Amino acid sequence: MRAARPQAFRLLVTGGRDYADVKRVEVELQSAIEAHLGPGADPSRVVLVHGDAGGLDRLAAAAAKRLGFQVEPHPAHWTGPCRPTCPPHRRRRRDGSDYCPAAGVYRNAEMVELGADLALVFPGGRGTADCARRIRVAGIEVLEISGPAA
Repeated sequence: MRAARPQAFRLLVTGGRDYADVKRVEVELQSAIEAHLGPGADPSRVVLVHGDAGGLDRLAAAAAKRLGFQVEPHPAHWTGPCRPTCPPHRRRRRDGSDYCPAAGVYRNAEMVELGADLALVFPGGRGTADCARRIRVAGIEVLEISGPAA
């Protein structure tokens, strides 16, 4: 009988769209994994969960791939239909297309509901604050990466 493969370690990240410190992102990801799984842990056991937005999310995804982590993107479906619970609030862009302004909130809820072992919260705006609040309510351990990008 073969031993069961260890369960993946789910690492959720959230942060601003203007976050640009590539080196710090990679250092923080590596440091968090070493602290939680130990030095020399198998990086293929780590799943980086992110919102697939520009800025921190995509920087973290690229860093995770370099580190050998699995990557699980959760893009917001901005142009998709509103949900039945949405108030009538579709907005129109300058190009004439419309979108659901709550799509990012739905994406954040989905990522958090799928669970994580640890979340790294980098500096960001309202979307980051929404995701961080949801993470804390869900009881997921949080590592706050404070201060401006170094």
